[in-house]
Amino acid sequence: MAAKQEIPSTTRQKPDIRRAVWLGWRRLCPHCGEAKLFESWFTLRPKCPVCGLRFEQRTGDTWAFWLIGDRVFIALLLLIIVLGLRSHTAMHVVTLFVVVVIPLVATMPHRLGVCVALDYLSRIWFGQASEVPDAWEPQPQVEVAGESRESDV
Repeated sequence: MAAKQEIPSTTRQKPDIRRAVWLGWRRLCPHCGEAKLFESWFTLRPKCPVCGLRFEQRTGDTWAFWLIGDRVFIALLLLIIVLGLRSHTAMHVVTLFVVVVIPLVATMPHRLGVCVALDYLSRIWFGQASEVPDAWEPQPQVEVAGESRESDV
């Protein structure tokens, strides 16, 4: 009888929040990390061409993350800056534009990528893992030379 070679386990671990958010910030698929989230600067793909993950199950799924995690924070930041200014001269308005608005516009795709990653994590954590490819279940073991690993028992 030929000796069997050890086959590494092909099970996947549940996603790490830091990894998924980092992949979202980099505008990559939060599931596989291989494909780009966007077709162009701000046009979200319907699904990942590599793993098949639908980025939004329904139109507007990322709306709550986008609104709460992004817009409320920006509104509070602008309110604090505007109320903190003693005078509203043209120089202050230009400075506010350069310091706040330009970086916000420049990072919009990154922030939307984070929102997609948070939506992806919420689907896994709150029982919608069936909508995610390879729903974090152990994968079947590969057979070696026609014999399965369970035949050793």
